Amino acid sequence: MEKEGKTKLSATQKELLKLLFLILGLIILAYIIYSVLTYTPFCEDELCCRNSLEKCNRATFIKDEDKKTVKYDILGKSGSRCFVKVTMLQLKQGNADLSNLEGKSMECSVFLGSTNDPDDNLNNCHGRLREEIQEVIIQRLHSQVVENIGEISREYLNFSSAFN
Repeated sequence: MEKEGKTKLSATQKELLKLLFLILGLIILAYIIYSVLTYTPFCEDELCCRNSLEKCNRATFIKDEDKKTVKYDILGKSGSRCFVKVTMLQLKQGNADLSNLEGKSMECSVFLGSTNDPDDNLNNCHGRLREEIQEVIIQRLHSQVVENIGEISREYLNFSSAFN
């Protein structure tokens, strides 16, 4: 005799319950593997960042300087290069033309074993931050040329008259 209040599961219901637990287990396992593979430690100091960059180990570091605060995310390596995402978090000094750089990022690459700041050479970087920096440089050069156009014209005329 069966006790009152207990219900028996049919074979189909038992199979569905097993399948549900299996799917749930696979989802948990996938999440654990994803977490392990994408884990990025946070460096508290520049030495940790330099060591991680030299070996190209994943890490995040926020470099707080007098003029700016920059975030470095070491992404990993490909061939002989290490790739780093550089994000301008804050500009503390500078003209208004630099304010639009905040929040912009670029991806830079350095040779494996290098401990130089990834953004030291913009030729090895690409992305919105690099484009904006180049735009500021071009605008500033244009302003310099416009301000000094008279002197440039005189120098050109003196130079060209020397060959006539």
